Amino acid sequence: MVELVRVFKTPKTTLAQQPVSFAERKDSCAVKNISDISIKNSTDRSLLVTVYRRNGNAYEPGGLSFKIMARNQETIYELKAGIYKIKYETEDDKKIIQEGEIKLLSCINLFKEIKNE
Repeated sequence: MVELVRVFKTPKTTLAQQPVSFAERKDSCAVKNISDISIKNSTDRSLLVTVYRRNGNAYEPGGLSFKIMARNQETIYELKAGIYKIKYETEDDKKIIQEGEIKLLSCINLFKEIKNE
């Protein structure tokens, strides 16, 4: 009973706690400034895909190259946001199907489908 009386007689400023500040929650992709690219090969041939990151007016050396089998899909995870040159070519005769630049924004994943001509 004495404890209950102390609680009621204690000044409100003593009982008040510091306001809880909630840190702004950010997704890990926003913190890391990254994005993913998914490429679906809907053709009947295997494709070679090469990705180069632009650095100013030139491209960084050592682009990322990989093969996508016919009727399959591949994903490149955690690419830094920025401008990339991407080239799609057939594996057997090295014929360029498509080539161009893409702009990756953080947390906005890109999906590209390559279809038969």
